[in-house]
Amino acid sequence: MRRPNLRSLPPLELPAGYRLRTAGPEDAERLGAVLSAAFGETWDVERVHRRLLVDASVVAVFVIEREEGHLVATASSRLLPEQYPGSPPRAGSDWATW
Repeated sequence: MRRPNLRSLPPLELPAGYRLRTAGPEDAERLGAVLSAAFGETWDVERVHRRLLVDASVVAVFVIEREEGHLVATASSRLLPEQYPGSPPRAGSDWATW
């Protein structure tokens, strides 16, 4: 899913046993599994780090996690002003994957 911004999202209501949080380096392997399943291509730990966790254009990476630690969804926001000239400074490409 791609959105021009995240301002008009409805309030998040997660089922019991799920939580939304910011992803970190410790999530790279599990995040790669979610992305590989969603996009049908390999997202190994190195790619997750390079393309999401340490890329300066990525503003934030979020995950939805079940109580036992299983990641079930991810969303990220990336600023790409060179691809979206004239956009507000915080505009970019926002993706959600589940």
